[in-house]
Amino acid sequence: MRLLSNRVYLNIGMEGYTDNVNGRSDRTLDRNILRGGLSYYTPQTYPNISFGMRLNNRENDGAVSIYLPPQGSIAEPVRVDNRVDDKMTNYNFTIDQSFRYYGFDNTAVFSMNTAKTDNALDSTVSTGTDLGTYSLSLTMRKGKLLESKLSYSTTSQTALGDIVDNGYNSLTLTTKYMVLPKQLWVTGAITRNSADGETVGLTQLPAGADSAAYPYSSVLKNSRTQLSLGADYNLKNKHKISFNMYKVFYSDDGYVEYYNGGQVMNSDSPYVRSRDDFVTRLRYTLKF
Repeated sequence: MRLLSNRVYLNIGMEGYTDNVNGRSDRTLDRNILRGGLSYYTPQTYPNISFGMRLNNRENDGAVSIYLPPQGSIAEPVRVDNRVDDKMTNYNFTIDQSFRYYGFDNTAVFSMNTAKTDNALDSTVSTGTDLGTYSLSLTMRKGKLLESKLSYSTTSQTALGDIVDNGYNSLTLTTKYMVLPKQLWVTGAITRNSADGETVGLTQLPAGADSAAYPYSSVLKNSRTQLSLGADYNLKNKHKISFNMYKVFYSDDGYVEYYNGGQVMNSDSPYVRSRDDFVTRLRYTLKF
């Protein structure tokens, strides 16, 4: 729906899905989606604003089954839960502003996206997940000659009642320069990704320990830096040669600790500690 001389866009939608239409399964899953969005496009002097939401509900007619071991067996009964009853709520917000500065056409964008998953069942499989992503970017253009983009994003993740608590960050700078009009472009980029967080729970110690369950803490801590340089060369209209090379630096300082009475019993670092990779690619493209 367009309003105010096509400056405001409003959309609302509903969807419904049901599987097992041939009746071959003993369970039927129903999924219902409600979504909506509102966008306001202003003159170039002012920012554009968009907001959206999405609700996704899933439910089936599954049941809980208990499977008993054979008579005389010391095995424990097995509980299988085939029920599904969860919902996901997603919100997103974006604001962008275009402006001209020192001969460059610039666009700044801020966006936010949140997602929350809730499980209505008394199940040990999942008790909900919260995700939140915030990003900021600035794009600078000099006609068709030069284009650069600087972007940053951060994501937080919590799940299972804060048993999982992780954070992710990304910073990227890309540049594209036209050396020869419509023929040769040179590109470069620097990307830095990092992750940190912690997952806690109960587990048995590594092989050789007794059967008791101990609290543990699995710490996530890694980083990845990539430097890239490339070129695209057009030969007439149907031929294209592309060259790219990447240098990647990766390090992982994650570890797992096991506790007994608040004291660290054992510490393990099962991950690759650091690695450097160098990759080159040459590609030829022919358009028919």
